[in-house]
Amino acid sequence: MEFIYPKKLRKWDRIMVVAPSRSFKLLSEDTVKRAIERLNGLGLEVVFGKHISECDEFMTSSIESRLEDLHDAFRDDSIAGIFSVIGGSSTNQLVDYIDYDIIKANPKIVCWFSDITVLHNAILAKTWLVTYYWPHFSSWGMKYGFEYSLENFKKCCMESDSFEITDASEWSDDPRYLDQEKRVFEKNEWIIILQEGTCTGKIIWGNVECVCVSMGTPYLPIINEDTILFIEQDAEWNILRFIRRFEQILQSDFAKHVKWIVIGKFQKNNTISIDQLKKIIAAQRKVEWMPIVANVDFGHITPITTFPLWGIWSLSAYNNVAKVSILKH
Repeated sequence: MEFIYPKKLRKWDRIMVVAPSRSFKLLSEDTVKRAIERLNGLGLEVVFGKHISECDEFMTSSIESRLEDLHDAFRDDSIAGIFSVIGGSSTNQLVDYIDYDIIKANPKIVCWFSDITVLHNAILAKTWLVTYYWPHFSSWGMKYGFEYSLENFKKCCMESDSFEITDASEWSDDPRYLDQEKRVFEKNEWIIILQEGTCTGKIIWGNVECVCVSMGTPYLPIINEDTILFIEQDAEWNILRFIRRFEQILQSDFAKHVKWIVIGKFQKNNTISIDQLKKIIAAQRKVEWMPIVANVDFGHITPITTFPLWGIWSLSAYNNVAKVSILKH
């Protein structure tokens, strides 16, 4: 298999915002204005898919409208990058109808996460285009706490050198979309080592629920080499639901090639603790030899690290010291 690494974004490039899941109509004028200004500050021009503000009773638009915007974004030679508006719950409605030949012939920087994990995996399975797990366009409108996310985005999507991931000094899990001024930030705890070890390999996957949604479909990549499994989940889940889906992943054919597991930081309301994770891991004989770390800065929290799906990472975790580097992106 030959992987396609898209060209990095450069000053004066244009990005298009599309809505594979929920509608642009959900965003406030203030959020949109700040997001555009922040992207313009990087020298990037922002344009929008023509259907992104359509909104039905499911807070999204028709499959046809979403497909048209996605295909237009890839076909348009003036577009260098494609961002999602926000997450949601209906992205998997699209994957049967996407023209993957259009995507393969027009590789671009693609940035999205959460529900749109489904598109990450479908695009990888059908085209082997490397995509980027990173916040939505709506996140660019965040007033506070965005600096760490921005720096990681630039290193991963606008530069080519390898780099080490450092920990954010503080983090937040408050509903900033309701009140940008009422933010609560806490001192960040760096990566927690559940099982020691080292590993270098390609990384795959993202949101746990969306990974499981894709199982048994043609839209999950067939993996036949060593990989590092990155997973995260939002506050909709409790520990029992996580156990069920985590076990499902470990029972899949893909898990035969997983050599390391990296778990993103959980939101506070999903009540999944590090002690519970340790018990889950200890009960799994199939991963007892595997290096596993948790509390990494990605997921449904602020700020988050950008990472390339099927990029190459190097990880070392010994004696309560974890070092994480992105070697190829």
